[in-house]
Amino acid sequence: YMNREAHAMKFFSAAICAICLSFVSAPASANLIVNAGFEDPVTTDGPPYVGSWEAYSLSSTSVGNSTGSFRSGSQSLQLDIGNDVDAFAGVFQDIGGMVAGDTAMFSGWHLARGTAGVEFIIMWRAGGNEISRTASMYSLTTGSDYEMFSLTSVVPVGADTARLLYGLQSFGGIVNQKVFLDDVSFVVGANEVPEPAALSLFGLAVLVLIGVRRRIVLS
Repeated sequence: YMNREAHAMKFFSAAICAICLSFVSAPASANLIVNAGFEDPVTTDGPPYVGSWEAYSLSSTSVGNSTGSFRSGSQSLQLDIGNDVDAFAGVFQDIGGMVAGDTAMFSGWHLARGTAGVEFIIMWRAGGNEISRTASMYSLTTGSDYEMFSLTSVVPVGADTARLLYGLQSFGGIVNQKVFLDDVSFVVGANEVPEPAALSLFGLAVLVLIGVRRRIVLS
């Protein structure tokens, strides 16, 4: 009797695990950013902005690839603002093929030498025009290690392109800024929620397995 119950319990547990595994989400979406680790040069050649990072800066600021401090690989992006208020410097890249309702996450790693006014934004665009944007701006302070940042947003109705922007700004009066950026990621995917029919099937399977176990135990 005990041997039969033990086998029944093993069967019951294995079956439940198999059903649960069928609800596991698909592997994480691929990183859609090109040159995510800044191992290749950033550009300043104008549109189109798909497939590469485009840099922007003022005469008192600079942005470009650097071997001075990197998180992985052999390079990172270095952004600098000199002794200048109301200045800015940064990079951006366009990612097409957006689908309304999908969840998107823009993330990466940055390291400050001093205090810096950092902004990372997703600009949602349609037909070449911006229709909305996220808001993200804060102060990044000196650290010995890279610090992760992330921004999550839902693709709005009508948007076909995401413009990812990371930059420095001294609008708040912070000057003499230096920041390194590396290992940037942008992943997009639909929210994977089991359909009602699948949930019903799961519940039915559990009830059947419970009934099988009870019959074996009571026999």
